[in-house]
Amino acid sequence: LGMQEVTLYTNKMCPFAQKAWVALEEKQVEYEMVEVGLYGSGGKPSWFLDMNPKGQVPVLKHGDEVVVESDDIIKYIDKNLGKPSELKGGDDEVEQWLKLLR
Repeated sequence: LGMQEVTLYTNKMCPFAQKAWVALEEKQVEYEMVEVGLYGSGGKPSWFLDMNPKGQVPVLKHGDEVVVESDDIIKYIDKNLGKPSELKGGDDEVEQWLKLLR
């Protein structure tokens, strides 16, 4: 999965989405950011609800893999994308990093 396209579906006002964005930046992952409107008369786009029926951001798409929930996205990024070992010294350290961001 390493070299496949990475897309972060986000809303810049969402702190959970910001956590995933920070992880991508910290690991120096090349990615596309797609802003999803969460409010307004049009509501959430149907294509987004097809990808994540809960309608929550962030969503990370890596090739055909779709990951939802910010903590799961951060763990996925750490294990599968970017420079090795940038976010951790081990899985326990990733958990500590996640607690700090909550």
